[in-house]
Amino acid sequence: MDQTNSSGTNSNTAIKNLTALWAFSEGFLGGILNAVKIPFKGLLLGNISVTIIIFIANLTNEKGAILKAGTITTIVKAIISPYSTLPAYFAVFMQTILGELFFLRRRFMTLSGIMLGVITSVLSSVQRIVILTLLFGNAFWETIDGFAAYIYNEFFGSKTVPPDFKLSNWLIGIYISIHALVGFAVGLYASRFARKIKSDVSGQQEFLNEFEKER
Repeated sequence: MDQTNSSGTNSNTAIKNLTALWAFSEGFLGGILNAVKIPFKGLLLGNISVTIIIFIANLTNEKGAILKAGTITTIVKAIISPYSTLPAYFAVFMQTILGELFFLRRRFMTLSGIMLGVITSVLSSVQRIVILTLLFGNAFWETIDGFAAYIYNEFFGSKTVPPDFKLSNWLIGIYISIHALVGFAVGLYASRFARKIKSDVSGQQEFLNEFEKER
């Protein structure tokens, strides 16, 4: 009984620490990355969140644990970084909801982690594309295509750009693909690492229980 209570206490402590780390990454790290204009900061922050969610899901079977951690993170983010944009809050909200849904039954943990990583990363990339379009309009992408046509003509003379070639579409596709691949890798690695830690802890617990019985 004592061993079980000790294990539960350790898990609760670990979850609190992970929640604090999540809040720190969103409140402090997010502000720092935004200030220094680090590229792909949404991808980095999003996958930190994915990793934390996966670890929480492996530490407890309690429903609502991820939702609780995400809510606390959002509140802390609002207090520490009140000038964060609405898309930043929306990103945390979606990560929390998706994490709670994917790990609702705690089955197929690796697949759930990969899906969370990929979808979270792709949503981050699409959100950025939508924001650029809203800020600059379709003229932004048309300018990119026009510049590509100019470069093409500089290299190939009078030859016209193939009608089906749109540099903006290629850039969007590559951008989304990079996010999806990173999300896949993070979801897979974090799931395997969390499962390994859980397995090691379970093995140690079983050994301690057998040791107590022999005594």
